[in-house]
Amino acid sequence: MKLSTKGRYAIRALLDSALTDTDSAVPIKDIAKRQQIPEAYLRQLSASLRTAGIISVTRGAFGGWKLTRPLSQIKIRDVVVAMDGSLAMVECVDDPGMCPRSGHCPMRTFWVQMTETIGNFLDSKTLQDLVP
Repeated sequence: MKLSTKGRYAIRALLDSALTDTDSAVPIKDIAKRQQIPEAYLRQLSASLRTAGIISVTRGAFGGWKLTRPLSQIKIRDVVVAMDGSLAMVECVDDPGMCPRSGHCPMRTFWVQMTETIGNFLDSKTLQDLVP
């Protein structure tokens, strides 16, 4: 498994906005500049983060994004799934019906366990854990 650029950038941008000393929305252009992420790309990521309920977005001259809950309540898994979807290594983990062998396949059991292990680890970490 390799974490996508979307997932990595989203985590960096969320942490950046959380560490910015302001009670108002953090301008996306400012996050993009500090994190060296293309602004247009960050705007695309913001749509998925908003849909997942991780940020709220304010438009206009004083717009930007703001975390919807404290850092300690935003699990890394939530961010990764918002950006990349399922954590499953192979399709049959999420959809056992796609393979006629899934009911008796030892490899599927392995993949399910691996996915659960990764999911549990990501569930145990929050953005707060990443604060320097």
